[in-house]
Amino acid sequence: MGIRSRNHDGTGTVAALFSLWRTLLISSALSFVALNNADPACAVAAAGIPIVRDAPIICQRIGDYRIPAADDRGYDVEHYDLDLIIDPQARSVAGAVNIRLRSLRAGLDELRLDLVDTLAVDSLSCNGAACMFLHTGDSLRVTLPTPLDAGDVGNVRVVYSGRPQRHGPFYAGLLFRLHGHDDDDPTTPEAPIVANVSEPYSAHSWWPCKDHPADKATARIAVTAPDTLTVISNGRLIATEPFAPGWRRTVWQETHPIATYLVSVAISNYETWTEICPGIAEPVTAQYFAFPEDRSDMASDLASTCDMLAFMEALAGPYPFTGEKYAQVEVRWGGAMENQTATALGNFVFTGDGRYAELFLHELSHHWFGNSLTPADWPDVWLNEGFARYCEALWVEHTQGAAAYREYMDHIVDPRFWPNLFVGAGILTDPPPLDPLDDLVYDKGAWVLHMLRGRMGDDAFFAFVHAYANDPVLARATVTTADLIAHASAAAGEDLAPFLAPWLYTDAVPVLDISVSSMPLLGRSRVRLSVAQQQQPCFPIVLPVRVITDQGRTDLRAHLDGCRGSFVWEVPGSNAQISIDPDRWLLYRAASAPAPLLQAGSPFPNPAIAAGTQLPYRLLIDAQVSTAVYDVRGRRVGSWDLGFQTATGSAEDGGEPLIWSWDGELDDRRRAPAAVYWLELRAAGERVVRKITLIR
Repeated sequence: MGIRSRNHDGTGTVAALFSLWRTLLISSALSFVALNNADPACAVAAAGIPIVRDAPIICQRIGDYRIPAADDRGYDVEHYDLDLIIDPQARSVAGAVNIRLRSLRAGLDELRLDLVDTLAVDSLSCNGAACMFLHTGDSLRVTLPTPLDAGDVGNVRVVYSGRPQRHGPFYAGLLFRLHGHDDDDPTTPEAPIVANVSEPYSAHSWWPCKDHPADKATARIAVTAPDTLTVISNGRLIATEPFAPGWRRTVWQETHPIATYLVSVAISNYETWTEICPGIAEPVTAQYFAFPEDRSDMASDLASTCDMLAFMEALAGPYPFTGEKYAQVEVRWGGAMENQTATALGNFVFTGDGRYAELFLHELSHHWFGNSLTPADWPDVWLNEGFARYCEALWVEHTQGAAAYREYMDHIVDPRFWPNLFVGAGILTDPPPLDPLDDLVYDKGAWVLHMLRGRMGDDAFFAFVHAYANDPVLARATVTTADLIAHASAAAGEDLAPFLAPWLYTDAVPVLDISVSSMPLLGRSRVRLSVAQQQQPCFPIVLPVRVITDQGRTDLRAHLDGCRGSFVWEVPGSNAQISIDPDRWLLYRAASAPAPLLQAGSPFPNPAIAAGTQLPYRLLIDAQVSTAVYDVRGRRVGSWDLGFQTATGSAEDGGEPLIWSWDGELDDRRRAPAAVYWLELRAAGERVVRKITLIR
């Protein structure tokens, strides 16, 4: 998922690429907060321990939606068969979903599916016979007439209907819109647009499923819609047939495993065309679906699709979805979504001048990183978005050169967006839910890969990327951060876990006190480097050093495994000029640079008991301080103004820190339920986020 902006001439500085995306992402988050004020209807598990309730609710409430349970639930879905009637004018969906599943344990007598409770289950059968079910709290519990043993296959058929409501952190789900009109007036004569945005947990807002990325399955998607409209979905088109006067049934087949959040439909009065792109393993059919008014601009903007496919295949191997197309489909939405084999692109990106090229590459790259290699759980979503953001930079390098690539990476960490280089922003492998798909997973994720490339060197790094994307166990399946580390280590010939750990599992960044000197020798120069890290924890780092003398350039690498180290080299030539990390392969802050104005320690106690927790913090200047608490839904459940606070100085200054005490209560003075929360501290234009677990 992603959005990009670029200067109108298509050749502007890289800095312009980021502003619109961030603006729209923030706007989307604010819209969600404003429109979802319902009280929680589900208990939240604390520290991964399920909470027993009288009602069978297996979820976590998120505004108007609930996070589906992450466990395997005792079964594996093998295939979904969706047969739906979607009525754009009534804004409704009706039909049946058949689910073929395999039991993972003996004595499986109950299934838990996900479906919002605003859609009605009309009937439910198990292996062809009616069976009992309970639909409440967006959880659909099915009692099997005969328990399944491990390995047994079962079939469940859910017949349902209703009007899908806007859903999830992007206030999306299945969207009903019109060309050129606000979507609150379905009586206008404009052609309708129907499309879904299901990331992360909104598939169950419009069809019953096991809505978690760990359980991928094949799928058949049949959609009946007005015959004046075209229906696009995942995989390969296998049938179009009349259904009733004025209606047509379109059937698509996805033969490769697909995560539920990537199952998609798009319906409108599309104009379409096709081109065949050469491929490594086989040609890839590129298909384009444009609104009539945008056909010319879309054709111009997507003219590089075959070049992008060739670039991605060279980087990461053959297009993962053999025998299937790569479609790019225009929708009316303020973003883009990498639905498997059918990327959805918001209509605003078609300007005719190519300014959103990196966005198109971003969504295409997800077909390797996200759609084929799908994170086994959402905390590892950086494996999707970090790779896709980094592929943008690699495309810039491929088309514009190394200098443009470095500029692109520099602007990802522009001080306007990350004044403290991700310090205080949260943990990459467990990102805070304060914003939908927090910027952290995109930006820091890309920089981790950039630093990994600098550490490994190009040959080993690109060998790692290719091997990782084509691992026969992982491809078209699921991955974890541990899988990435294992592949990178194998390609590097060393264990890279210590190098990656602080970047992945802390929010610190190296603060380096560096001193260099050179001494002339006979025809040579002796170069000395001293490095001391001033942050905790200390990072194992490799610091590039470049020495230029009258005899040419020498590139060196200082391997620092502890908090400090000294290095001595002799290089040919005299008049040595020394530069540290001249190509900017390492993210660090110089000790002489201004320190963050807001600094926070760790909450204590954590886990927090009923009385709450305390968060120590320091201010380097006098500032207004505000605090907030967010739940796992990403919704702010408490906020407080601590007033104007006097500067404390840094820890080295010896002053006592300030303390924010959260008493475990919400804005309305209700006790916060046992759950995971994120504490947010804001002052002096900076922000710090800390995660806690509250137990009762």
